Amino acid sequence: MSSTEYPAWFWRLRELQQDRKARGQHNRYYDSDLPVEPRDFDEDLSECSNDSEESNDSEESCSSENNFDDESSESSELSDISGKTSATEAAYQSLKKQREERKSQLKVWKREGMSERQNESVVEEGLRAEIKTEEREIQKVKDALAKAENSSKKKSGPLKSLDCRLFRLFSTDHIQYCYHSHCPTTYIEFYDPKSLYRPMEDQRRSGRGEPVEDHVYLIHDDACTVDPFVRPKYPSTKFHQLKVDRGRRTVDVQFFHEHFLVLRMHRDIVFSHQCIQPPLDVPEIFTYYGYDEAYKFPDDRRKEKTKRRRSASPQ
Repeated sequence: MSSTEYPAWFWRLRELQQDRKARGQHNRYYDSDLPVEPRDFDEDLSECSNDSEESNDSEESCSSENNFDDESSESSELSDISGKTSATEAAYQSLKKQREERKSQLKVWKREGMSERQNESVVEEGLRAEIKTEEREIQKVKDALAKAENSSKKKSGPLKSLDCRLFRLFSTDHIQYCYHSHCPTTYIEFYDPKSLYRPMEDQRRSGRGEPVEDHVYLIHDDACTVDPFVRPKYPSTKFHQLKVDRGRRTVDVQFFHEHFLVLRMHRDIVFSHQCIQPPLDVPEIFTYYGYDEAYKFPDDRRKEKTKRRRSASPQ
């Protein structure tokens, strides 16, 4: 198939693909070769309403009337002399398969009397459910924070070592603006920068004066690496400003409990590895509520005890 024989929808999607790659957006769609979404096919499907699965007539009628100017890939437009499929042909076949799947999906929706908006409502309902789940986890941290703020004690026990500890992070703003089902886990992990070169016994004896560093994992990558710092001596509700990425930026962390923390990051850091500009309505500061993944909440401990008692009781 020559370059002029590919249908118009293919060239439109290819331009869309190249534009996204140029802006570094391909990872957002989790396909480095074909960064498209199902709805990207809809424009041509609505224009070519007579598009048939059994015939290529509609594709011919909607074929490109202008040549695609791409000299850099001209040699890949056709199969090479060995008879192997060219990159363009492979991309076309893959997109064609996705397009057929989208057509089938739209037909099912039409047959069931569902509109695109109704299906978007299903997605929105799923998002609301995710936010509610996130809010339940956040509330656990907020309850601990409220208890710390209302505590009559000025100082609790010393803050334990942060080395080799991982705190799960939760944020409704993150779910709304950044969430991807492919990478639902977000966390901040602390470690001794010298731990790889020190015996385990020495690591256990490390004191408060020993620096620790960490990284914040958000969307399929580290959002930032926190520069080495000395952990606070005591838990407190005070926010500590920590430098990240070799001093280029800062984040604020509230070490108010040995098992809980609050992290605040600027949106530029949050979106630094998402390869897109933050939406206009995105908050300037993202707040993440975290707890130690190894920590067992009282309710969880009670449930485990009950489960053990039941399993130990004679049948």
